[in-house]
Formats: sequence, C-alpha cells, structure tokens
Amino acid sequence: MRAQALCKAFALEFNALLGSEHELLDFFVTTALKRRGAGGDDCVSLEPFIPGEYVKYNNNCGWVNDSDGEINKAALASSHFTFERSWGSFLDEKRFPLNDTNLGDAGFKFFFTSHKCNDICSRLNLRTTKEQCASVDFQFREDWPTMNTTLCCSSKLCRRIIQLAAANKFSDFAGHFLCDGCWPQLQKFMDTYYCEEGDGPHEFAMFRFFYESQGEPVPQKCVKHREIAQSMSNAASVGASLWNRSKTADSLGKKSSSGRIWG
Repeated sequence: MRAQALCKAFALEFNALLGSEHELLDFFVTTALKRRGAGGDDCVSLEPFIPGEYVKYNNNCGWVNDSDGEINKAALASSHFTFERSWGSFLDEKRFPLNDTNLGDAGFKFFFTSHKCNDICSRLNLRTTKEQCASVDFQFREDWPTMNTTLCCSSKLCRRIIQLAAANKFSDFAGHFLCDGCWPQLQKFMDTYYCEEGDGPHEFAMFRFFYESQGEPVPQKCVKHREIAQSMSNAASVGASLWNRSKTADSLGKKSSSGRIWG
C-alpha cells in the first residue's frame, strides 16, 4: 500500500510540474479484499474499470514503445522522474522488496539502457543518465518547486487526478472537488428523505452520492436539526472539558481557571 501511495503522489507532482497543457497521467490504486472469518487465505484484487484501448509504453526488460506521441513521451518521462524524485530509493530492495516479476535492480538498469530523454525530461531538469546507472554514481536534481495545481477527486471511489482549475467545486461541501465523471452522479443521486425531529416529519433533499463516495452513512436529519444536534454535542464536550479542568484546579489548590481556555 505504501508503494501505491508513493506512485500516486509522484503522479500528482509530475502533472503539477508540467502544467495544464499536457495530458494528465494517473496511477490507479488497487484494493486487496479478503473474506472475513474462516474463508481461507484467498484474496480478490479490485481496481477501477479503465475504458478504451490498452497501450503498453515500456517494460522492465528494456522494451520501449517507439511512438512519438505526447502521451508516450510523458509516460516514459514519468518513469525517469519517479526515479529521480525519489533519489534512486524508490526501487531500493531494502525499502520495497522486489521479486522475479519486476527483475529487481536489473530491471531498472534495463530501463536506463533503452531510455532516451525527451523534451519533458529536459523541462523537468532530470539529471540521471544511463552512464550514471552503469557506474552507480548518480547525480540528482536537489530542488523541486512546491506545486498545488493538481489534486485527487474527492470521491474515495474514484480518486482520479485532476487539475485544480478545472475541478468541479460544490458549495455545500467546502474543500471537496469532483472530476467530470463523478460530478454528474452527484446531481443524479439526489434523494428525498424525512426528518423526524421538530414538529413532525418533514422532507429534505440529500446528495446521497457524496456520502456514499466518502464511505459515510447518509444523514437522517435535515440540515437545521443536524446543526442543533451538533451544537448540543459541542456544548456537552465543552462542559466536560471545563468540569475536568475545574477538578484539576481544585486538586492543585487553585481558585479559578482561565476563561480563555474553554475549547
């Protein structure tokens, strides 16, 4: 899981450094599911469906797609960027155990043997070369700008990388951004519920997709009564905090506690 998280983080930064004029690259995280209880050790791998034609750009044996398309160049440059950005440690066997499938360090040497830096590598000022790989004497770029122009779709069922400037923002859920694929679903799955609080049952609308995409239950109260319940909960928490502080003050022989400390 840590390796997947790093790949996603590298993809976010790679896209941010190149800006909005190039095609976004992404890393899709897979999930391993295991049956609860006495069901054996079998696991199921779950990953998002990716429509379209599958195209391979390189492999660990040194093969490289000879297409001169922009996506191909970006894909090859991203492999180079990942190594450079991690200071050569991302494929370190001590941190990420490698196996016969990806050929370990030999597979990485195969990549550098066939890799030819393109204009994207130059834009990113990548310094590692196949000569350095052969001598195991690397020179890495030491400074990287902080970029906040890309982010992941807020839907935990998606997490697609998107440009911040093009993200769909929703005022009801501040700080959350949706990709173009999830945004229509937000509007599509807006349902009517009944709140039982107050003077009697009354209807309220709720974006069911948002809560399901966060792995949270859909609220069963309207906004007004959720705010009232939250206020009462906060008041109870503050009261308990003040009570605990007063007990502590009494035990220490203090006459009062500061009114500034209430939260």
